[in-house]
Amino acid sequence: MHTLVSFIGRTRRPEHGYDRIAYRFPKDVVQEGVAFIGNGIAHYTKPDRLVILGTSGSMWDQVIADYPQAKLSEECDLALVESVDGAVTTAAQLEEVATALSEAAPFTIDLRLIPDVPGMDQTWEILHTLVDATAGSDRLTIDITHGFRHLPMVAMMAALYRRTLADSEPFAVDALWYAQWPPGAQEAEMHNIAGILALADWMEAIRYSRTTGDLSLVADLLREDAPEIAEDLAQGSFKETIHQGTHARGPYRRVRSALKENTLPGPAGLFQPLLEAHIEWVDGQHLHVRQAAHARSALERKDYLRAALYGYEAFVTQQTRKLYGNEHVDHHEKRKAASDAFAHSCQGRSREDQKCRAFHQLRQLRNALAHGDHPQHADVQAALHSPQALHKLLAETFDQLLP
Repeated sequence: MHTLVSFIGRTRRPEHGYDRIAYRFPKDVVQEGVAFIGNGIAHYTKPDRLVILGTSGSMWDQVIADYPQAKLSEECDLALVESVDGAVTTAAQLEEVATALSEAAPFTIDLRLIPDVPGMDQTWEILHTLVDATAGSDRLTIDITHGFRHLPMVAMMAALYRRTLADSEPFAVDALWYAQWPPGAQEAEMHNIAGILALADWMEAIRYSRTTGDLSLVADLLREDAPEIAEDLAQGSFKETIHQGTHARGPYRRVRSALKENTLPGPAGLFQPLLEAHIEWVDGQHLHVRQAAHARSALERKDYLRAALYGYEAFVTQQTRKLYGNEHVDHHEKRKAASDAFAHSCQGRSREDQKCRAFHQLRQLRNALAHGDHPQHADVQAALHSPQALHKLLAETFDQLLP
């Protein structure tokens, strides 16, 4: 179901009656002689339902002016004019008017009262009204031309909430319409600013990547405007999230090279510095440097399992390089030998040697988080009972082992 939500405000009633002007939509489509723009947008977008929200003092008789064929009793019509003038319009009045308008219009019309005080309690009430009025919709169009100045922000929040509520169900915000009537102009220009909702998509994708390290949502947002960057980003993210950082390096390097030469369009450009910072670890010369960068990044976003895994592997890589050279850092047997050699060198001095102590702590943390092992060290056991203590212990081991 396609629902159009519009707001109606209040101005002084001119002696000659309300102004009827023309509204120009994209592709030179013009709605002539419209009293209330919500009605003009409805005839342009052809929704299944038009929901109009206003206060007890809003110009509800302006809505009726666009439907001369509506069968509204003279008594009801006069009473509505008086209640608008006195700012005492009731929900019962609007229900009667909405019934008459729905019979005259090619879509259902729903008129609802909202508070006229912009406090937080009233704002929540308006949001609840918007959510209830748009229930069952899979398409939403919002007109933010009239009404109190805080209402466009409330409408935006309602649209974002409705998108979140839909989750896997089909749902789209078709348009956010705003009518601009420049002084002296013969027509008002209609502007669809729904593109601003893309900013919310980017905020969600960046927040998700910071929490999980997964850039797949960012890649999805880039597929239309920058398909090659999106594909490399998706490949690099996949390799990174399955702990294959070495294989993520190639795709990420291509992304970094492309970003240095191009500024991403629209909202992507706002988040480009964050994206570049997220994958700057690929410029590390050695594998252990890149793994250490992964570990610290995971620790910052409180991904303790990945932090422990990357941190331990970074130290083992570092030891393997020292013993066998850079060309053997991926060799399983040599990595195990390097780890065993360092553990052997720590025998009898793990308490007084801070580096040895940090090695045993990190290894036990890695085993506890990855395999559910029960750690022997009391400080490691204590760290597993508190996120603050775990964060602190991991940070301390990194400072010792991965300076």
